[in-house]
This record gives sequence, structure tokens and C-alpha cells, in this order.
Amino acid sequence: MTASDYLNPKINPKERRAFAARSDVVGAWLVLHNWLWIALIFAALIFALVAIWPHPLTIVLAVLMLGGRLPGLSVLMHEGEGPAP
Repeated sequence: MTASDYLNPKINPKERRAFAARSDVVGAWLVLHNWLWIALIFAALIFALVAIWPHPLTIVLAVLMLGGRLPGLSVLMHEGEGPAP
């Protein structure tokens, strides 16, 4: 049994190829989006909120929010390693 046997039969191969197509613009936007969120988390939570309200919960919140963005970057990095054209 191949991987294509598990795919939804209602989606034809043309639609499947369009969905799986790579886009440099979308890839660049996703990388920028992740880095902007990381910068926002650093600016808002780590510098501002922790400085205003230095409480262990604000530090935990900042660490959890940063931890949510880093796997996104690793997924983008992994997907960018695809087969050479």
C-alpha cells in the first residue's frame, strides 16, 4: 500500500499538485511572520511586561510563547530542505 492510497479520493491529482506546490513568496512570508512574532514576544513580553511586572508567571508566559514559535521555524527549515530541482 502506498501513501497515495491513503489520500482523499475526492481530490483529483491536479488539485493535489496545486495544494502541494512550493512557493518562494509564501515561504518567505512564513519565515518573516515567525521572526516578527519572535521579535514581538521579545519586545512586549520579555522587555516590557517583565520589566513592568517582574513575576515568575510573566517569565513562564514569555518562555511558552517563544517555545511555540521555534518549532514553526524548525518545520520551515525542514521543509526547505526538499529534493533538489
